[in-house]
Amino acid sequence: MPSIFLKGCPEDLRNCELKRLIEKAAWGLALSVLALAACLLPARKSPGASPSPEPAASATAPPVNLPTPAPTPLLTGGPEPEASPPPQEDLSGYGLPDGALVNPYATYSYEQMNEDIAQLERKHPQLISSFSIGKSVEGRELTAFAFGRGKREVVLCSTMHACEHIATNVLMHMVDRYCLGYEAGESYGGLSYREILDNVKFIVIPMLNPDGVNLAQNGPDAALDPEAVRRIGGAGCSYASWKANINGVDLNGNFRHKWGIRDEVTAPAPFGWAGPYAASEPETRAMLRLLDRVDFYMFVSLHIRGEVIYWLDSDTLDRYDEYRPIAARFAKAFGFELLEPEDVSDRGGYMINSARVEYGRFCMTVELCPYISGDPFPLSLFDRSAEPVYSLGLIMGDEAMKMDELSLRPDVYLNGKLLMFYPQRPVEDNGCVLAPAFELLSKCGVRWAWWGDGEGLLEAWRGDNKVELRLGSKTMVANGAPVELDAPLRYEGGTLMLPVCRTLRALRMGVEYDAEKKNVLIEGRQRAR
Repeated sequence: MPSIFLKGCPEDLRNCELKRLIEKAAWGLALSVLALAACLLPARKSPGASPSPEPAASATAPPVNLPTPAPTPLLTGGPEPEASPPPQEDLSGYGLPDGALVNPYATYSYEQMNEDIAQLERKHPQLISSFSIGKSVEGRELTAFAFGRGKREVVLCSTMHACEHIATNVLMHMVDRYCLGYEAGESYGGLSYREILDNVKFIVIPMLNPDGVNLAQNGPDAALDPEAVRRIGGAGCSYASWKANINGVDLNGNFRHKWGIRDEVTAPAPFGWAGPYAASEPETRAMLRLLDRVDFYMFVSLHIRGEVIYWLDSDTLDRYDEYRPIAARFAKAFGFELLEPEDVSDRGGYMINSARVEYGRFCMTVELCPYISGDPFPLSLFDRSAEPVYSLGLIMGDEAMKMDELSLRPDVYLNGKLLMFYPQRPVEDNGCVLAPAFELLSKCGVRWAWWGDGEGLLEAWRGDNKVELRLGSKTMVANGAPVELDAPLRYEGGTLMLPVCRTLRALRMGVEYDAEKKNVLIEGRQRAR
């Protein structure tokens, strides 16, 4: 870094400055070691002093006149700390529009992607809500985010093949630009950013294979088990061209429909192995769980070879007349070749083909870039690859808005921001919306304690207000008085679900229910008495 900051300085001045920086760094390291040592030393006790128990995080201490202390709740919780991502470098030199956060003109790492998502969420909280759909083989969060405010949901996934990580650049660049267009009230190609994003919700998985991307970008020494990776790749392997996950499984062969028909590769490899069994990989299972939990209208997967569109196959030919006009619209907008339906009589395990068969929705693969040999795809061709497909999300949204209504899932908003609960999403019962209890209360700044023994008791506090709900009971105690509920505190899919509206109103929060859209709108400010 000193060579960057001292570029153009006289040689003697540069040497002096480098010496000063090195000395400063040495002192800083020494102080850090001393501080760490102090933290690791056991605390000294005063003679005769007895340790004091730490108070429970969210439970009320028992009165001093009780003969025995109150039991400790099984779980306690409170508000989540607000993340503060580091500021991003000034990108003005790249010719990006004012206000852009994503720099797509650089090798785009998993870490940079997560920083950008955090910054986009902070800048556009009304549009973006991030969450995780699971973990990769090496334990990385499989980051996803909801983008938009609508009830119709579409899914966008990229970079299931490690060497195709420029697809993440394209997708994140698109989201960043759409946010700017939404804020400015602009349109593109006759399609309004606001109309699309107010009526459609994109579920975005920008990097399905982060372990593989880390390997392709940084080589085997960056893996948790470098020798295992080298055994898979073998001598002379170009890790920049690695497609598989870190286990040597090609994710785009590991899905359920007709898994195992492809048998050219029979062991872990940089590409082509379908795995030991269908959905053997955590990345595959995470994607399947997501698709099971989203009533999606459309699903698009981004790859990078050939500027073509795959939109139908020999197992779904009965949908030709329905799907071809949609696919043709994308092909015309991009200037891409619309391929004839694939013959998959001897091919299987593909993600998009499996989704098309299992969920009965329009699903397509878009190969973003001109076909070239060698990896990684050159960043000098980013604009050549990104600009033709820029309208992808807008067309997806516009097509989704034309489709027949599906069942509307309830959504919960806090101060205008969508709260994205995953894997258990909010449900409706008798006009009452229930949401994951612990997560909802924490996000709303409410302290809580769960007493899971016996009947199961949930207590929650906000300011001077307190509520008590018992598992399965339709009577809540709010500030000492009984309140009848439309639906009780209960388990749904293994998650404790809380009746949102009456509980939060009893805690003096502003809550409105939009019965038409099935949305709960929460205001975090204290309500007047």
